[in-house]
Parts: sequence; structure tokens; C-alpha cells
Amino acid sequence: MFAWSLATLSYALIQNRSRYWIVRAWIAITEGGAVPATLVYLSGFYKGNELASQLGWFWGVQNIASASSGLMASGLLQLRGVRGLEG
Repeated sequence: MFAWSLATLSYALIQNRSRYWIVRAWIAITEGGAVPATLVYLSGFYKGNELASQLGWFWGVQNIASASSGLMASGLLQLRGVRGLEG
């Protein structure tokens, strides 16, 4: 998770297309272990029958987060040129 957060923060350092692809690849590599790590972490706290309902909440909230992040991204894309900033 720490490596993923550093990769995400490195978006601020992108200055050209090749760096963009390097950062995207690094994020993909580090993000791949997030869901398995979460499953292992949750299995340490819940019994087998409780884990199923907790994972249902986990996947449900993840879908809501995906939908809201798409809406936020759409809004951010509308900000091109606001206050003289590119983007």
C-alpha cells in the first residue's frame, strides 16, 4: 500500500507522455495486490460465515466508489482552462 501511495503521488511529477506510462505501469503493478491483501486482512478478524457479509459490503462500497470517482473525473475534466491552468 505504501508503494501504491508513492506511485499515485508521483502523478505530480509527470511532465511528458513516457513518464505518464511509467507511472501508470507502476500503479498497475502495485495496485494488483490491494484486493488479495484486503481479503487476507479481513479473514483475520471475521469467522467464515461473517466474512461473506463483510466481503459483500466491501464489494458494494467499492462499486459505489467507482461510480462516484467517474462522476468526479467528469467534473474535473470540465475544469480545463479555469484560472489559467491547463489540464
